[in-house]
Amino acid sequence: MSEARVALGSERLRDPAATLALVGSLAVFAWLLASGAWALSLIGFALLAAFVGARWQWLLAPLGALAFFVPVPFTMWYSLTGEGTLSLLSRIHPGTLYLLALTAFGWRPSADGQPPVVLATVPGERLLAGLQVAFVAIAGGMSVALRGLRGLSLLLDNYVGPFTLFWLLVWLFRSRSPSRNLVGSLAATLGILFGILAVLEFAGGRNPVYEPFYGEVPWFPYPTGEYRSTVSFGAPLAAANVFLAILVVLTAARSIRLRAVGVLLLIAGVLATGSRSAVALAVVTSPFVVLAIGETASAQHRPGLTRQLAIGVGILGAIVSLVATPLGSVVLHRVLGSWQSTAVRVLSVEYFRQSVGSYLTHGVGLGGSTDVSTAALGSYVTFENPWIMLAVDVGIPLATFYACVLALVFVIALRHPPRRWGALVGVLGLVLMESAYNSFGVRSLAGYDLWMVLAVLWPDSTSYKSTTL
Repeated sequence: MSEARVALGSERLRDPAATLALVGSLAVFAWLLASGAWALSLIGFALLAAFVGARWQWLLAPLGALAFFVPVPFTMWYSLTGEGTLSLLSRIHPGTLYLLALTAFGWRPSADGQPPVVLATVPGERLLAGLQVAFVAIAGGMSVALRGLRGLSLLLDNYVGPFTLFWLLVWLFRSRSPSRNLVGSLAATLGILFGILAVLEFAGGRNPVYEPFYGEVPWFPYPTGEYRSTVSFGAPLAAANVFLAILVVLTAARSIRLRAVGVLLLIAGVLATGSRSAVALAVVTSPFVVLAIGETASAQHRPGLTRQLAIGVGILGAIVSLVATPLGSVVLHRVLGSWQSTAVRVLSVEYFRQSVGSYLTHGVGLGGSTDVSTAALGSYVTFENPWIMLAVDVGIPLATFYACVLALVFVIALRHPPRRWGALVGVLGLVLMESAYNSFGVRSLAGYDLWMVLAVLWPDSTSYKSTTL
């Protein structure tokens, strides 16, 4: 089957129109590089990669977006494009453009497969897609009416792109069941790599690759007096959020040894970020991830109950040992003495309580909450709560609507087997983590983190068929 897919892709690339488009794209890309337009060059490369991935029908093409999200965080992309410069297209992250182009160019995981929304095999799929479209349409219309085009980049990066990734991954897992284990193994590899990088960065107390792009800004570690690793994600909490997302995807890996090693290095990475809530959530989630509770593909490799308990205790013991190292010092110090971030969250809730009447019907448009918080709380300060930020952006009713969309995924996942309890615990932890800082309230990777793990949690078609026979 894979040979047939490659042959099909090569035939498509031999098509004259496809060849002409590829040569033209390469020429434009080379011209942009020669002219020094780095941002537009990256956009051109993203579109070119999407074209090739769709034509060749690369199995893991949707995850190719990571090649853009990981090295170029949203904060760096914003600094590359500059405020008020270039077009709307250049303000959207290349990873988002890659996913949208991949879909437009006709990527599919199998030659004969139909998208989940077209061939819905799990009850509620079309309802979920319809609710997502409705949210995007209403939020986009409101933002254009109130802020012009300024909020559309946030709409595409935080909602349209993540929704697209969700359905592409659901389609991939459904069409090719081994791909789920493959993605889990890839998550373990990335978790090990990022964990090592986070520890090395923490030990060195520097991030020489990304420091020139950020400098002395409040979201970078220096002003706190305590170095906290950011890896390539621009902020400690953003890095911690990515680690928690990888932890959830790790449940799909078939090898228990790979899951155990991945979990320990991810915990080390989370400790290096200094995030108190992320550490607590990762510790609770870890035994469920290592044992892959609810994963049918790992059931035959799952040890007996006594050994499971021993493995769980061993993992917790190893985590306690990690906390006792210098990696845990920043977290312990922040637990005992850090109050600034907590104070900002309290002030945010208090402000929203006093001004809730202003957002009962509509908000100020996507992205506008940052302007509101800056005026209310001070420069560079957001509300540190994505739900408050979303309510300020689009109003309380639409923010509640989005929360219901998320809740629908959990309801469907619990109604149809296999009930992936390990992934469920991890996803709940990620939702709590993202609710504790600005996450999807600003342009960031948080929306992708969330909808990627929801795809891992989503029931597959085989499960649904088995319950209806």
